[in-house]
Amino acid sequence: MLDGVCVFHRYDEDQQTVLVGTTVWYFPTGGLQFEGHYWTVISPSLADSSHSVVQSCYRLQEKVEDATSMCRSDLESARALVMSKVGKKMHCTMQLLQNTLLSNVELGPYLLEV
Repeated sequence: MLDGVCVFHRYDEDQQTVLVGTTVWYFPTGGLQFEGHYWTVISPSLADSSHSVVQSCYRLQEKVEDATSMCRSDLESARALVMSKVGKKMHCTMQLLQNTLLSNVELGPYLLEV
């Protein structure tokens, strides 16, 4: 079983909105935890201020609290499982966000030429 705590904040600055978040994933037995750091910046496009630019990033990293509380093979198995599952879930979430944003925009001619 894996537990988690998540905190997000929104900051409205001059002409942009910044969303930041941190998630901590941990095993109740201790020993190993994971931290996910997320940010999104929404700002006006330099080319056309009636449009926006959205930049996002998610970084997942492990943090070993007490390596002696788990045997090495269990530690490696847990690390691989969590990095794979959480990483895949966040990739899907970021892809869904991108698809949602792109489905609600009007693409200019420079974006249609591929």
